[in-house]
Amino acid sequence: MIRETLNPESSHLIAFVTPSEGVALQGRKTKFGQSEGFAQTHKISAPRWIKLERKGNTFTAFQSEDGQHWMLVGSTTAELASNVKIGLAVCSHNEDKFCNVLFKNVIINQN
Repeated sequence: MIRETLNPESSHLIAFVTPSEGVALQGRKTKFGQSEGFAQTHKISAPRWIKLERKGNTFTAFQSEDGQHWMLVGSTTAELASNVKIGLAVCSHNEDKFCNVLFKNVIINQN
């Protein structure tokens, strides 16, 4: 996830994988804005490699089965500040259930 700030209403973009719904690119382009989906790849299940790239105001999500061969999920544009927060997010979408997640090979490149 890339967030403009740590405030709950912050603009943000996120690439994520679900156990059964595929890989998606979602986010909120403006502070207090509505969160929306920009792209989704169906019929793909976890585990998966996920990559979120930022080039200027363009955010592009990729997915890979092996971390070597990347396939485009989709992209969108958003005007986030040049200094942003980058991190990993987990959500079960069910307040009565916890998610167990293992993150491996996390790399953050600043170019």
